[in-house]
Amino acid sequence: MVPGESAIGHLRRKVADLERRNRALRFAAEQADLVREQFSDLYDYAPVGYVTVDARGAIRRLNLTAAALLGGSRKELEGVSLGSIVLEAEQAACDAFLEAVLSSSGSMTFEARLRPGKWRAEFVKFIATRASTGRDLALPGPLVRVVLLDVTFPDVAKDQR
Repeated sequence: MVPGESAIGHLRRKVADLERRNRALRFAAEQADLVREQFSDLYDYAPVGYVTVDARGAIRRLNLTAAALLGGSRKELEGVSLGSIVLEAEQAACDAFLEAVLSSSGSMTFEARLRPGKWRAEFVKFIATRASTGRDLALPGPLVRVVLLDVTFPDVAKDQR
């Protein structure tokens, strides 16, 4: 309290200060929501597939491009093992790749042929890096963030540039 100030005056000043802080917090929350929405759009509509897998290799999150590349919906693909979408002969290599990424601090690359089926791509390049934790998905342990690139027709892509 300021000397000579009444208790009511002191409370009014405190209330005004709290209201000012509340407005500032609401503005910050609105800005955070706007940024979250913008990043969500960038993630979902990126020109490459983004997949987040857990330490067992199960898909936990994917963007719309990855879902289209893999020929399914997010619901169908969440929980599916990344190793199960590659040819059976390449599953062990895919699993070893994910293990290597989990024990690495940098990004790593792996190319594999997808199993015949509903996948839109035939050959996919995986560029993966270890995420520190699964906080964003409320999952324990580390996660692996994977970029999926369709390399089925690399020469065609070069010719179109």
